[in-house]
Amino acid sequence: MLSYIGKVIFLLFFLYSLLIPYTITNSFAEGDLRTERYTKKADENDNIGVRVNGSGKKYLNSDTRKNSVKENNHTSYADTQNVIAKNLQMAGNFLSSSPSELAEHAKSYALGQVNGLVTSEAQKWLSQFGTARINFGLDKKGARKNGSLDLLLPLYDNKADWLFFSQLGYRNKDSRDTINVGLGGRYFYQDWMYGLNTFYDNDLTGKNQRLGLGGEVWADNIKLAANTYFRVSNWKNSRDFVGYYERPANGYDISGEFFLPAYPNLGAKLTYEQYFGDEVTLFDRDTKQKNPVLATLGLSYTPVPLFTLGVDYKQGNGHNETQFLANLSYRLGVPLSVQLSPENVATARTLAGSRYDLVERNNHIVLEHQAKPAAQLSLPEVITGYSGSQQEITAKFSSESPLKQIHWATNKDFEQHGGKLSSKTGNTINVTLPAYLSGDNQNNNYPIYAVAEWENNQKSAPAEMRVIVRPFMLKKQEGANFTPAGPLPATGDQKDGYTFDPVITFDTDANAPIKNVTINHVQWITDPKIGPESGLKLLDWGTSDSVVLDENGRFKQKPVLVSTNPHKDVKVYLQIDSQPPELVGEVSFGDNPANSKDYSIGQSGITSEKLKSLSGGGYQQYQFMATILGGDGKPVKEGTVISDAHWKIDKPSDAGKNGIILTPDTKTDSKGNLKAIITSTKAFKGDVVVSLQVGKYKSVQSPTSTVNFGLAGISPITSDVPSPIVVGRTYNLTVTVTDGEGNPLPNKTVNWHTEVENGGDKNAVKIPVSSTTNSSGKATAILTSSTDQDVTVTASVDGIGTTQPLTVNFAWPTFSRPIPTGQSPQAPQPVMHGGTDFYTFTTTMYAPDGRLFENPSEGSLGHVPIKWWSELVNNTPLTFTPQKNTQPSSGEVTVQVTSTEKIKIHICVGIGIPLKPGDIPPSRKCVDPNNMKEFN
Repeated sequence: MLSYIGKVIFLLFFLYSLLIPYTITNSFAEGDLRTERYTKKADENDNIGVRVNGSGKKYLNSDTRKNSVKENNHTSYADTQNVIAKNLQMAGNFLSSSPSELAEHAKSYALGQVNGLVTSEAQKWLSQFGTARINFGLDKKGARKNGSLDLLLPLYDNKADWLFFSQLGYRNKDSRDTINVGLGGRYFYQDWMYGLNTFYDNDLTGKNQRLGLGGEVWADNIKLAANTYFRVSNWKNSRDFVGYYERPANGYDISGEFFLPAYPNLGAKLTYEQYFGDEVTLFDRDTKQKNPVLATLGLSYTPVPLFTLGVDYKQGNGHNETQFLANLSYRLGVPLSVQLSPENVATARTLAGSRYDLVERNNHIVLEHQAKPAAQLSLPEVITGYSGSQQEITAKFSSESPLKQIHWATNKDFEQHGGKLSSKTGNTINVTLPAYLSGDNQNNNYPIYAVAEWENNQKSAPAEMRVIVRPFMLKKQEGANFTPAGPLPATGDQKDGYTFDPVITFDTDANAPIKNVTINHVQWITDPKIGPESGLKLLDWGTSDSVVLDENGRFKQKPVLVSTNPHKDVKVYLQIDSQPPELVGEVSFGDNPANSKDYSIGQSGITSEKLKSLSGGGYQQYQFMATILGGDGKPVKEGTVISDAHWKIDKPSDAGKNGIILTPDTKTDSKGNLKAIITSTKAFKGDVVVSLQVGKYKSVQSPTSTVNFGLAGISPITSDVPSPIVVGRTYNLTVTVTDGEGNPLPNKTVNWHTEVENGGDKNAVKIPVSSTTNSSGKATAILTSSTDQDVTVTASVDGIGTTQPLTVNFAWPTFSRPIPTGQSPQAPQPVMHGGTDFYTFTTTMYAPDGRLFENPSEGSLGHVPIKWWSELVNNTPLTFTPQKNTQPSSGEVTVQVTSTEKIKIHICVGIGIPLKPGDIPPSRKCVDPNNMKEFN
């Protein structure tokens, strides 16, 4: 289809070329205006084989263009004659050519017209959005060749010092389509421009991406730029080289353009760039170099803004190249006569003329290459195991080259936690897994790497596998992990013990038992702990912490737990390899039948003592206790359950009516004592007698004890200063907490609560949520408010009570009407404006209790905001300067007022916080109207 289109285009432009003689002849008959118009069109058609770099900017204004056209009519006429002569010569060449040469000339001419037309029209459309630059080309077969499009779009432009923009680009080179997306900003200060930009480059064809960061510094006749490039994509199959990978190369470039101010037609360009990698194609697509550098020196000559000639010399890493350049830059919308005027070259070199120029950078992604290894190496994706387990790993590979060696490696965490590789080389190795790490955010996932090396010294890309360590676990069973079911008597004999037989596994989906291995660091833990005090003992368990598992995952040596003391719900845990203990089960031991009926009360009988702690209701507590003897006449062991012990209150007989409560313990303490606590829900003072009966023995009474169940209390709140006080200052509040007998209670938490009166601002109140009583039972809190209001405070103690409310007041100081107290020495009356002569005004401040407010200094009253202003006038020209008070006890505050304009002032002063910025304080007073002052 494309070939037919190419033939049609060729035919149309061939016919058009036959009309050239008629066009040339007709041009001689036209006037100057038509001659200029034809010259412009002829010049546009003279783009055969030349790419047009256009710009949507008009670097000269319309008036300049009109004047330039008028001044250069003779130049346009001369140029028209040159163009006509050139076209006559072209037509003569066409007509003198052979038929085959004529066809080739016509085809080339047609392609040049298509390229120029497409570039021009696209440029004109894009230029309405910003600065555009297009390179477009078709080869002689009608196929698309190298080309590019760049567009700078202003996002914010204040036409002065700031410009923010985006730059979009597309290009096709070496059969690769690349897009560039960038954001940048330019700051114009004095005679310089400073710019920063960032770009994202994406090779759509090769799927390579990179980021770029750049900076610009421009002035008249000079442009400096620096760019860095960072890859964001990794190795991919190369499109240019068989058997290679490719990826973007990291690098940078530095460039500068310089023009002679005295002769702006001449310019020079210096560029230095370097990219990093072992095989980088910087110089051309076929030359791979290590960390190549490229320096470019260029010279240019611009006779007129439309046309530039140049030569570039490139040198880098043993390669050099010289390029001759010709650039046609047609400015759309600008008259041709302006673009052909040599005087306008200097305008293009100014900073103002280059404000919207495109960012100069290497928009083509420079690639790094790497030869593919001769073969691929593969490992198991994941292996899972438990601490200390060993697993065999075999590397699989395919290669026509003989294998020289396989190298293995892991990270330092694997080895630090006990992991081992049996060898660093070899096709097959054994891996010992590291210890399992317990707790949140612990890593139990480790990498192992392998690299194959062949006899031809090629190495494979590293292959990676993951090693996951799982914790030891008890396998869930239908029955218990111990036998028998119990409870068992506390005889201490093995026949009355629990045999534990759990199955050990690790955390996997299969939950399969761990067979025929030795596990280290195994411990049995009980609650209460094993030892003489609890009477618990573990039998058939050696001193070593290593155990052997059988083929079913059970311990070959099974422990037996016995007890000499009764216990209920003894929790038994198993801890393996320092992991968190795991519950195996709960067992109970009952009384020993041999001595369960022989518990008795010791000779000391029942004793009593007053406890320091209070009950939940705030009342005092008293403790009664008796020593319990076993059948052997010795105190029983700690934790012995005395199931047949009965406590009773014998006196007073109506203990229940008095709110007296008795709470007995069922287990003995470390000295074999059985205890009971009595307290009360009511106030009571009197004698109390309790009794205890154990088993078959008669009950034993306690001696008469005098008790006092008085209610604890909290004192009223006191303050260190009387109310009211100035806003922003503080009250130190204190309460005292005592028990029922008036003794101070330390370490009690006092909760503080506040309320504001009459719709006040509770957010302005600051007080701690709670405080703790000291050794004297006192708790303190500091109260303050940032606005004037009444605040009500209460304090409470859980289980004791709440104080009566205390109301305190915060108020602003009062003040007198300000009066004029002086002016600039030797100044006329009225004083002159200008910011030098001044008036002084003074007001007297009073505390909320009516006393003079002491120590006001330079208009500042601590937390009290003071504002000075003048009524009914614009305060902008006025300056208020607070003055230092030489007599702090006088309560006076003085301000000095100056003005930069002629104005009559009515000075006011206010105290308080305005509702919003710019408002007048709610409390204010002004100078007597008879004392108003004026700046002349």
